[in-house]
Amino acid sequence: TAMIFRNTGTIHPGPRFDYNAWGEVPTYSGSPPRFGARTLEIDHWRIRQIDDTHLSITHEDGNVARIFRSDGTVHGNVNNFSGYATAALGDPTCAFLTEGFVQLGDWRLAEFDDEHLTVSHRDGKTSAIYSRSGKVSYGPTTDYNAWNFGIGDILQGSAEGCVSISGASMDSQSVTSTPEILVKFSSDLADDIKGIEDLFKVYDAANVESEIVIIGAALEKGDHSTLKLALSSEPSSEVSYQVSTVGAVPTKDPLETVPAGSIQDLMFASWNYLQIGNWRLAHVCTLCVNSHFSISSSTNMNTAQIFRQDGTLHPGPRKDYNGFDVGANTGPTYSLSGDSVQFGNLVVQVRDWRIRQIDATHLSVTHASGNVSRIYRSDGTLHGKVNSYSGYQLALGEPACAYLAASYLQIGDWRIGAFDAYHLSVSHREGKTAAIYRGTDGSVLPGPQPNRDAWTIPEEDAIMGSKKGCETSSLSA
Repeated sequence: TAMIFRNTGTIHPGPRFDYNAWGEVPTYSGSPPRFGARTLEIDHWRIRQIDDTHLSITHEDGNVARIFRSDGTVHGNVNNFSGYATAALGDPTCAFLTEGFVQLGDWRLAEFDDEHLTVSHRDGKTSAIYSRSGKVSYGPTTDYNAWNFGIGDILQGSAEGCVSISGASMDSQSVTSTPEILVKFSSDLADDIKGIEDLFKVYDAANVESEIVIIGAALEKGDHSTLKLALSSEPSSEVSYQVSTVGAVPTKDPLETVPAGSIQDLMFASWNYLQIGNWRLAHVCTLCVNSHFSISSSTNMNTAQIFRQDGTLHPGPRKDYNGFDVGANTGPTYSLSGDSVQFGNLVVQVRDWRIRQIDATHLSVTHASGNVSRIYRSDGTLHGKVNSYSGYQLALGEPACAYLAASYLQIGDWRIGAFDAYHLSVSHREGKTAAIYRGTDGSVLPGPQPNRDAWTIPEEDAIMGSKKGCETSSLSA
């Protein structure tokens, strides 16, 4: 026996030989196990998906013996996550048994192989691995994840309601000539999507008859759970639009479809990154517990630097946390509030990160928590976590000498510039380069560096932000 859950909310892990449903006669009751809305009820216990993030195991008296979270962590008796908070079991909805697993919403309890039973989330993290030896291993891990298994025959319960539209957004920073909507689903769509645009409708929520014609569709590169719908005209941000399905949309598994009549409000989204040539300074990894900000290149898809909200640095070369890898869980994020990138007085803010000139000598990269991950100094040297140089000590202020151009980002006396197709330099006006990030291999060359000065890049027009105040040769925040 690998695990025992008790009605007091306590857990008793193995290995042990008692309380074994195979070696002893299991109990019985007047009703068999029943499936409900993302729920399995067995006698006095419920295993239930509580929300988009949590699955809990609860006794009917309200004590929660185990909570599994989508980030791969496990938690104890927190009764707010009781599977009995909603008394009704509900109709069977995305709760079913196959020969290899039980699926409850976004979770699978699966016989991964002859030796292991696992609890894994649709997003890729495994929270618990129970071994035939009676031992238990906890996540987070991406190993032993059962979401690559086909459904096969459903023995009990129902797969209805398992796949839905989880989001519909328009990229307000898109530079494509054809307006596109990104429709996100809770599961991968089928590979063959010919004619799939005929299964959707985009319309004014106040006037269902006022449709915008959909002229094409394509799966997002590397992410088959996201569909691009090309539109004949640009939706107005002053109008509330909705996206709906007018037919059943096929998914990767033939037993799951997105039902006709699924509706999602259209949001106007903006990506959380600054693009400088073929480099991006990006907020990455939606699912991460800690906030991450990275410097990455589309050249060989290399990530040269990751800043974490605790003030730590994680240099490349590496391939994850890349601002160009839209299909990855660790790829770039976006905001629906329209304030993904904001410029202020000698500062730019990307989501919850700021790059700010602190004084005439220092530029820092800071998380909203106040932790400073990197300090660049005008003598070309690099320094670490000194929170007195936080970019959050002052308000953003009005945009002043903080702007993005095609080839560089200027913050006061500093430029972060794409010196060429392979190098991103962080340089001070006085001629010293404090760091060079390389796209070819994802490495970092610390300063002082005498070459690849971003200030040798010719002056360019501002795309975002303001050049106001940049005439001053030496600035102080």
